[in-house]
Amino acid sequence: VSSARRVTSLVPVCIFYGERNHSRSAWFTAHGVRIIYYKPDWEWKFRDATKNAALKGLSATRSPLYKDAHTLVSTFMRIDLPILGFVDHYVLYTDVDVLFLRDITLNDFRPLPNTFAAGTEAVDQASI
Repeated sequence: VSSARRVTSLVPVCIFYGERNHSRSAWFTAHGVRIIYYKPDWEWKFRDATKNAALKGLSATRSPLYKDAHTLVSTFMRIDLPILGFVDHYVLYTDVDVLFLRDITLNDFRPLPNTFAAGTEAVDQASI
């Protein structure tokens, strides 16, 4: 958030899964981030998945996300971006730990694709 506010023209928005009075949402607000408080309809499915993973002993071996239902739900809320009411033609989604070194504009993605995604995780794929 800090680098996005400092070196870009982006308007940071946080999709927040938690209470309005949480210290994290207060920090975002204090730093000029727009907050969308959101609880997805499918939350219960991910809570069940977390419980099932723990029962099968997968929570410690397959993904750190299975250790905590709140983290799992928060991670996958991005799939609901299209239904959250954004009126912008383009939305750039990033995790909070992205460091921006310069401004980013649509010209950085030309020719504009229909969709664009990039990502990596530090996971040994051979163990999955």
